[in-house]
Amino acid sequence: MSGLHELGDAIAALRSERDALTQRCLELEHALGVKEEFYQDALHSHIALASQRDALRAEVDRLTAENEDLAAHLADAEHRAENAGRNASAFEGRMGDLQVENGKLRDEIARLHSVLEDDTRVRYYKEYLDRKRGGVEGGDL
Repeated sequence: MSGLHELGDAIAALRSERDALTQRCLELEHALGVKEEFYQDALHSHIALASQRDALRAEVDRLTAENEDLAAHLADAEHRAENAGRNASAFEGRMGDLQVENGKLRDEIARLHSVLEDDTRVRYYKEYLDRKRGGVEGGDL
């Protein structure tokens, strides 16, 4: 019977080993499930981060284009300001020229008024002399 007893012990040992291996397989399956869950979460996080990275790159590209556009507008505004400064300076110079010309024209108008007044006095004097002579027109004075 000792062979039977040994066989029973061997079967019990094998069952115990089988149970231990089954337990170890369950532990490994659980660990594998936890790792798969971890890797799934990591994959989802990676996908979300990649999406955020792409969105940030698009925002950087948009802001870069906007910055370049603003730089072009600034350069144009600076150019216009320089032109406006030159135009203002030229305008002030032309305004001074026109004021001088205006003064000359006023002087000429005053001179012409004076000549006209002298002509009017001469004409009145001639008319006076003509009336004094009795209405006979005289020669030129």
